[in-house]
Amino acid sequence: MKSADSTASFTRRTIVEWLIFAPIIVILTAYAASFSGLGRPDQALYDHSIARLHRTPSPEIVIVAIDDASIQALGRWPWRRALHASLLTHICATPDMQPRALGLALILSEPDERYPHDDVALANAMRRCPHVVLPATIESIGSNRAEVRRPLSIFAARHGHINLEIDSDGIARSVFLVEGDRRNPLDHFAVEMVADDPRFPSALPNVRRQRARPASAMFGPNWTRDKWMYIPFVGPPGSFETVSYVDVLRGSVPESMFAGKYVLIGATATGLNDSFPTAVSGSGQGMSGVEIIATVMQSLMDGSEIAPLSRQWSMLLSVVAVLVTLGAVLLLPPRWALLATGVILVSVLLLCLVLLDRAHVWFAPMAALIGIALVYPIWSWRRQEAALRYLADEFSRLDQEPVLFHEAISTHRMSDTLDQRVMDMHRVTSRVRNLRQFLADGIDSVPDATVVCNLGGRVTLANRQAVALIGHLDVPGVGRDGLEDGGAALRDIVAELFPDSDAGQRYVEQLIAGETAPLSERSVDGIELTDRSGRAMLMRGGPLRTSMGTTAGYIVIWVDINSIRQAERKREEMMRFLSHDIRSPQASILALLELQKDRNTAVSENELAQRVSNYARRTLGLADEFIQLAKAESSVIRQEPLDLVEIVMDASDEMWVLANAHGVTLLTDLQVSEASVVGDRSLLVRAVINLTGNAIKFSPAKGTVTLRLRAEDHVYVIEVIDQGRGISPEDQLRLFQPFQRIQVPGQVQPEGIGLGLVFVRTVVQRHNGDVGVHSAHGAGATFFIRLPAQLTEMAA
Repeated sequence: MKSADSTASFTRRTIVEWLIFAPIIVILTAYAASFSGLGRPDQALYDHSIARLHRTPSPEIVIVAIDDASIQALGRWPWRRALHASLLTHICATPDMQPRALGLALILSEPDERYPHDDVALANAMRRCPHVVLPATIESIGSNRAEVRRPLSIFAARHGHINLEIDSDGIARSVFLVEGDRRNPLDHFAVEMVADDPRFPSALPNVRRQRARPASAMFGPNWTRDKWMYIPFVGPPGSFETVSYVDVLRGSVPESMFAGKYVLIGATATGLNDSFPTAVSGSGQGMSGVEIIATVMQSLMDGSEIAPLSRQWSMLLSVVAVLVTLGAVLLLPPRWALLATGVILVSVLLLCLVLLDRAHVWFAPMAALIGIALVYPIWSWRRQEAALRYLADEFSRLDQEPVLFHEAISTHRMSDTLDQRVMDMHRVTSRVRNLRQFLADGIDSVPDATVVCNLGGRVTLANRQAVALIGHLDVPGVGRDGLEDGGAALRDIVAELFPDSDAGQRYVEQLIAGETAPLSERSVDGIELTDRSGRAMLMRGGPLRTSMGTTAGYIVIWVDINSIRQAERKREEMMRFLSHDIRSPQASILALLELQKDRNTAVSENELAQRVSNYARRTLGLADEFIQLAKAESSVIRQEPLDLVEIVMDASDEMWVLANAHGVTLLTDLQVSEASVVGDRSLLVRAVINLTGNAIKFSPAKGTVTLRLRAEDHVYVIEVIDQGRGISPEDQLRLFQPFQRIQVPGQVQPEGIGLGLVFVRTVVQRHNGDVGVHSAHGAGATFFIRLPAQLTEMAA
């Protein structure tokens, strides 16, 4: 459950960090967006965008330019006002050809003291022109004080301010359409020019610039600035229709040029300091003030004035874009989150351009763009930190788990970096691969047919025994690529293997339904089935659990218990054999005693005693063989240092009397002076005695039996060599099997039940040795026992 807790903790920590990070970035973005622009970045983007907009200059606006040619022809600036009067008289000479409005963008707030009559002449000329507009200037007269200098009252004309909003980078991009003393503010010059035009908007843009220097800070608390708008420039300087001042005076320009149009008269000459850098000005080139006025006029006539997006909408759009980005980085994989971030950035830029071109609204996107751009790297950093911390915790827990294999761990530990985590991951994946191979080899080495199934009951892994058993079905073996949805279904395998598979099918249903406990939690059980070849098979199964306790699949084992059933049958045969052989002498004794009651059948007392004694000894011999074998199979072997030389000599001494009784010569051949082993003395002596006794019994009279002890490659070999008739190869195969007695032609069947050699084999194997025989028919036999020298571990 630790892994589940760790994963849940990682998920909770991710959500908590996102809930902390998201409000912070949203608040910062909203705060930045509240300024309606972040200075130079937004300004540069606006300049680039406005320069790409294609607008046609209005043919209704004509500029009479006081250009360099006019300065050269008429002399140095300033000119006499009588010259301006002549210009106006020429323009407005014919009533039917008069302009709709005439704007004289010249400062006329002071009387001409040298030529006072020029003011009168200019005023009279203005009266002959309809809708004349003059500029009013705003001048600072002290700290936080300003004064509006209006045109002379003699000039019966409208007037408006000609101030521009110069941004921090020195570029004119916008204008306040209303500015001045709060009690009597001035409209802009362009507003006064088009005030009587029916296309003039009923309401000016109602926007206050947020980052502009407050008017009270510049000109006092009674100063106001309002109706802020961006200037939608129609093109570079010289875009509007322009005629030279001197050409109009000379009559080179027809009166029809000005009929029904808006005529602006202003300076464009280089040395008159009436030009301003704009978003569409070339490098080092400014746009004259009169052209800027013409641009503002056109925007007011055709409704293309650019209003800055309100602070509320700017904040909302920026926050929404950042929230979408936050959702993307939380829910999408890193690669797709990065792609989504790029798409959102491009979308915000496109939205900015569409609003500017179609809705004539400027959305300063830099706050949103910066917020969006910050989300991915910051969140990736936090996710990486969380991932590194999670991996470090998991690696630490993994290191506390038992290790099946030795791992070479570097003593040089780098800092807690991604590189270190990569090295740890390499170490863990190597461990997983090793563990997988270990498990695969382990399953493959299981002697019983074993399969692993998924939750759907389909085989995903099978060892070699299972593949050999059910290989004709689609089963992925160890080392083979697993099938996408698993191999054969377990139900199909059971139906294929066992003709009567109803019990097996019910067992499979219980297994998949979770009604069986893991194999490690219960004793050996299962169901016994018989396959199509008649073999007895034990089918066992159980669920495989994950570290969190959930079921991951199932393991099923088919154990071939045919040999066990055969052993049980042999055990039954043994019991019947023992009961017959042990009962037979006793029954003979009883029969003999019964015959003794009748004088006609009675035997002498000596003969009776002899017969009873023989039957009793036979019974004791049979019981002794059985008890000795049981002891050899089940008793705890004493581990004590022994000398095989003494074992051989003890066996020789004990069998000397039997050899003499059979007329057999017993020899010992000790080729080593000492043969140290560890084991049970009595069992080893009994094993050598059994072999020697058999050799004596099967040796002819005057024959020789030799007990030999020799050394051979870290083992000691005891050989018992006789000169009997030998043992055929067929008989050698069953020599060490229980209840097998060899009948030698021409010899009396020896006593016993065929357990003597089984006893020898059991004792030797429990001493980690081996026993065998070399013989050919008619050439005697050599039985041998091999025991490891200085044996330190006994079989349990």
